[in-house]
Amino acid sequence: MWHIIKLILFFLAYQLAFSGIFTIGYMLYHHSFEYPNMTDKTFCNLTMIAQVLSSAAIITHILAGKYLPPKRASRSSLSMGLISTVVVFMLSITCWVNYLNEWIELPDNLAQTFALLLNHPLGIISVVLLAPISEELLFRGAIQGYLMRILKKPQMAIILSALIFGIIHGNPAQIPFACITGIALGWIYYRSGNLILSMIMHFVNNGSAFVLYHLTNDPNATMNETFGTTGAFIIAVAGIIISTICILFIRKKLIPMPVSWKKD
Repeated sequence: MWHIIKLILFFLAYQLAFSGIFTIGYMLYHHSFEYPNMTDKTFCNLTMIAQVLSSAAIITHILAGKYLPPKRASRSSLSMGLISTVVVFMLSITCWVNYLNEWIELPDNLAQTFALLLNHPLGIISVVLLAPISEELLFRGAIQGYLMRILKKPQMAIILSALIFGIIHGNPAQIPFACITGIALGWIYYRSGNLILSMIMHFVNNGSAFVLYHLTNDPNATMNETFGTTGAFIIAVAGIIISTICILFIRKKLIPMPVSWKKD
């Protein structure tokens, strides 16, 4: 398990290193020992740059370190029909998982940070574009791929990598959603052997959050508040039905384990 711990430590270290460098530099420049406020435009810009650089660093680290298993999937796994299906699959998952998440009522400790990210150009690039790439390379490609090779139990590897994915978010309100979507992303990667599909799903998830945030009058409104109790329930049930149909279609189109999960 040291292999996984090391990868997570690198992931956290890149984030701390870049944010720490910019924060300390800002404090030294202003001759202050107080932690800067995100309302300061300069510090906010520096924080967003740090987010982008940390994502780029982990992407480079995973690719340069050759942490991904050998790929044997054919290009047929990227057919337009399959891509469309995984897009619908991800959107349907958000419908019922968000509904369940609201019933749990966990505290959202990063609501303000999330708002800042989605209102800043670099924050949008980081959340919508770079996070799906870096997190899929790390949690699905490197971590799940490693677990598949050592455990040789696909279900266990998918669940463990999803739990790690959820916990690493650190925000109670995000953990259940991240764990469930992590299972879906891991299953898609297992069936296809292609990280592009899980990246597309991740992009759809983060991108839809960005769109909804800017389209709704109240970004903090729940599904029950927006659509009413009956409307929210109907949307959740419809999401479950559509998710099930997508799973059946994907199972029919993709054979499992097209990637070499065995140890070299």
